[in-house]
Amino acid sequence: MNTAPYAHCLVRAVVKILRKIDHRTRSLRCLIGILPLLLNAGGSESLPPFEVVDIEARKTTVGAPRGRGANVFIFILRDCPLSNQYQPTIRRLAEAFEPLGIRFHLIHTDPNTTVEEARHHAEEYAIRESVYLDPKHELVEKLSATISPEAVVLSSTNQKLYQGRINNLYVKLGQKRFRVTQHDLKKTLTDITAGREIVPRTTPAIGCFIPTRESALPQAR
Repeated sequence: MNTAPYAHCLVRAVVKILRKIDHRTRSLRCLIGILPLLLNAGGSESLPPFEVVDIEARKTTVGAPRGRGANVFIFILRDCPLSNQYQPTIRRLAEAFEPLGIRFHLIHTDPNTTVEEARHHAEEYAIRESVYLDPKHELVEKLSATISPEAVVLSSTNQKLYQGRINNLYVKLGQKRFRVTQHDLKKTLTDITAGREIVPRTTPAIGCFIPTRESALPQAR
């Protein structure tokens, strides 16, 4: 029996409940951050192609790359300081790995973000990667994203290989390490492009909570 759909429903329900109760405590943040682990408990699930809207208001389908390539989805919020601080790191990773067949996609998760605001954000932070909007949280829910920034790596067969933080620069919100000691996303992409066997894994993402779909203003629904 395929239990993946039930796991997705369970995770979304728990996240919504925790957000409504209180999301300021460290224990609740940690719990929400590791919820994606539940989805990988039964193995890696193959996911279908995704339909998204780009910053030119065009609908497009993101399919699986060829060969040893992979898709990297990074969920962002234009008003999340930590998400914006990671933009230079994301840019360096994209410059290093896109020539090797890795595609980077930045996903705006605020249902109230407009195409114009997403375009302005891309210009402000010199974002060169593909940028999409997900106002109905179709991609957020399919990939069980809860935090911004949070990275999800899908293989050439659309199997989830990694989900979580970009690196371990932040111990928690407001507390940084002197230097990065674990380059989690970079390691996964290095292993993919080197043809090494990948064991799917997750790490707790640290950042801003992704707003619920119910928080959308009437005109954005």
